[in-house]
Amino acid sequence: MGLFFYDIFWVFGTNVMVTVAKGIDAPVKLLFPKGELFSGQFSMLGLGDIVIPGLFVALMLRFDAKRHELAAAATPSSSSSSSSSSTPSTKRPYYKTVLASYAGGLIATLSVMHFFQAAQPALLYLVPACIISSLACAAVHKELKMLFAYSEEEKKEEVWKLFSLFLIISYYFFPTIRKRKLSDFNLK
Repeated sequence: MGLFFYDIFWVFGTNVMVTVAKGIDAPVKLLFPKGELFSGQFSMLGLGDIVIPGLFVALMLRFDAKRHELAAAATPSSSSSSSSSSTPSTKRPYYKTVLASYAGGLIATLSVMHFFQAAQPALLYLVPACIISSLACAAVHKELKMLFAYSEEEKKEEVWKLFSLFLIISYYFFPTIRKRKLSDFNLK
């Protein structure tokens, strides 16, 4: 949400973002014809306006995969009666919904830029489109709680086990660490 407000402030509140984007001749923006096709004027869409919501779309694809994994674990496996329509490659309601909303948000952004002939913060249109569509899809599938509880983070116990293993290996193989006491590492 921070980037949402950041984008709005720097596009509407100041002319800094537009000035910097016009001055950079690097592949960090997409240019779209403004007004007439061959007028030489272009509207810009920043790379961040594509990448940040794109990460959310990718997260919804991962959520669909997790849903499929949980559904497969909950149902008893049948040897040959599984149909290809239940594979994760065809049942991706969150991904498809958010991707369509993302495309709609991009179309809305470009339409508003074309209509008002002024810079627009794309995240103003993309963030609500993606979030509302994912919440609507979760409401339709009665999975709001599952969506809000979804996390890609590793469990802390696993991270601590790996860190402890790393410390033990380091302690035996690196003499500078061996000179220190294990209490110096401030482990809790």
